[in-house]
Amino acid sequence: MAAACEASKLLLSWKWRMVMRSMLCFTKLMAQALDVVNCVKASSSLLFLAVESRLIV
Repeated sequence: MAAACEASKLLLSWKWRMVMRSMLCFTKLMAQALDVVNCVKASSSLLFLAVESRLIV
């Protein structure tokens, strides 16, 4: 009985580690995606300002 309990604890801890690892990986991917979106926003606003300044001159 004790061996089964220990095996169950090990399995749960292994599953928990896998869940945490996948959540960390997902969080990193989301952070990278947000960085890309922010970079695109900044680039497009700079491009808009450049086009607007040429139209004014």
